[in-house]
Amino acid sequence: MPRTIVAFVGALTVLAASLVVAPPPPAAADVADFVDVRGHEYYAPAVAWMRSSGITTGVSPHRYHPIGAVTRGQMITFTWRMAGAPTGHAAHEFVDTIPNAFYERALQWARAEGHTTGVGGSNRFEPDRPVTRAELVTFLWRLDGSPSGHPAHGFVDTTPNAFYERAVRWARAEGHTTGVGGSNRFEPDGTSTRGQAATFIWRYEGSPPPPNPGGARDCGSFRSQVEAQAWFDLYRRYYGDVAGLDPDRDGVVCRELPPPPAFPTLTPEEFRQLHLAIEPLPGTRQLTTWPHITGHAGADQRIQTLAQQRGYRLRAVPTVGLVSVHGVLLVPEAAHGFAGLVADARAQGLPIAASSGYRSVDHQRQIFRRQMGNHSAAAIANGSADGAILSALRYHSIPGTSKHHLGRTVDLNAGSSLGAFEGSRTEVWLRSNNFHNAKRHGFIPSYPRGVAHQGPDPEPWEYVHLGAAPIQCAAFYIEVADPMAPAACPMPPA
Repeated sequence: MPRTIVAFVGALTVLAASLVVAPPPPAAADVADFVDVRGHEYYAPAVAWMRSSGITTGVSPHRYHPIGAVTRGQMITFTWRMAGAPTGHAAHEFVDTIPNAFYERALQWARAEGHTTGVGGSNRFEPDRPVTRAELVTFLWRLDGSPSGHPAHGFVDTTPNAFYERAVRWARAEGHTTGVGGSNRFEPDGTSTRGQAATFIWRYEGSPPPPNPGGARDCGSFRSQVEAQAWFDLYRRYYGDVAGLDPDRDGVVCRELPPPPAFPTLTPEEFRQLHLAIEPLPGTRQLTTWPHITGHAGADQRIQTLAQQRGYRLRAVPTVGLVSVHGVLLVPEAAHGFAGLVADARAQGLPIAASSGYRSVDHQRQIFRRQMGNHSAAAIANGSADGAILSALRYHSIPGTSKHHLGRTVDLNAGSSLGAFEGSRTEVWLRSNNFHNAKRHGFIPSYPRGVAHQGPDPEPWEYVHLGAAPIQCAAFYIEVADPMAPAACPMPPA
C-alpha cells in the first residue's frame, strides 16, 4: 500500500531548511526552481513534490538532471530521507565508500536496518555505480518492510528466483511500475534515470500533488512562452489557473512572450563539457584500454602520461557501419548531418569540403609516430624525448584519443589548407551567433578556443557531430549558463 512519511512532518521543516537551497528570484519560474524540469514531462510532479519534501536538493541548487543516471549512493540517500533521515547508527563497514560523503549517514542507516547487504552480500556498496531498475525497486520494497504474497508480475524479461523477484511482484501489484513504457518488460538490469527514480518514489508515496505554487506569478515571471506553458500545464491539473495566466480557448498562455531560442548559447568550456557528458554517442562504444603506440611498455606509458596531462582521454569507436559522404567516412547519423551542412553552405555560395573524417586507431598510430621523430624507446621512456612528444601533442592525438575515432568528426576546409580555414567566409558563417549554423546540423566545435586541458591546441577546422537534439537539450546534460532548453527534450519512459 502507498505509505506516508511517518514521524517526518515535524522533522521536515528542519531538514528542508538545512538541505534545500533558497529559491531564486521570481524571474526563474521553472518547476521546483530546477531549470531542467519542464511541466509537461512525466516526472515533473514527482520532482516538484520531492523538492518540497526535502527528499532531493538536486545535483546543484537549480538543476535536478532528470536525464542522468541515479547512483546507488543517491538512491540510498533518497530512501533515508523518505524515512525521516534518522541518525545514530553504527558504522556500515563497506570498504569502497568515501568518509563524510553525502550518503554516509544514509548508508549507516540502510545497513543497520537491513535495506542493503552490499553488492552480492559483500563488503562493497559501489556508491558511484548507476543503480539498476531491479536494485531501485528492491530498495523501496525493503523500505516498505519487504512484503510478500503478491501475484506474478507478468514481465517476460526477469529471471525466476532472482533477488528482486518479490520486490517486482510487489511493485507491479501496488502500481509502482507498469513496465517500461507500459509494456510486458521490466528491464531489471537497465539503468534508472533520475527522472525514473523520482517517479518510482512518488508512486510509492501515493502520487501526492506537488505543492501549490500560489498566485505570485504572471507572464512577466517567465522567460519564454514555452516555459510559461510548461509551468501552467503542470499546476493546472492540480490547482487550476492559480497564477491567473488566463489561457485563451486553446489553452495557450502568455502569447506575448518570445519563443525560446532554438539552441542555448554555450561557452567554449560548455561545448567541451557537453561532448563529455553524452559520450559514448549512439552507434559507438567507449574504449577502455590504451592502444599501444611504440610497442615498448615504458615508452608507451610515458607518452600516455604526457597526453593525459594535456587533457587527452580515451574516446569511442563506431559499432555501426560507416558510409561515405563527400569523400569521408562517417556513421550514418553524422553523414546525414554533414550532407545537410555542406548543402546549406553551398546554397550560401560558400566553399566547403572535408579533409578527414573517420580515422582508425591504427591510422592515428601511424600519424603520431611520424610526428614523434626517430627517438629510441629508451629515450622516450626515460623522458629524454619529452620535448618532441609535447610538440607532437600540440597538434596530434595519440591512438585511442582522437575524436576522429568516433566516426562523427570532420576536418573542414574552404578550398585551401586547414590552417587557412579560420577567418574564411565559411568558418565565419559556421561560428556566427554561437555556431548556430553548425548546431542546426548537429555539429559543435571539437576543440574551441578558450578551453584549457582539452588535448591539442584549438583546432577551428574540426567539428564533431552530437546531433541537434542533445545540443538543444544541453541544460539536461550539463549546468549551462544559458539554461533555455526547449519544452520537449528526449527522455526515456518511466
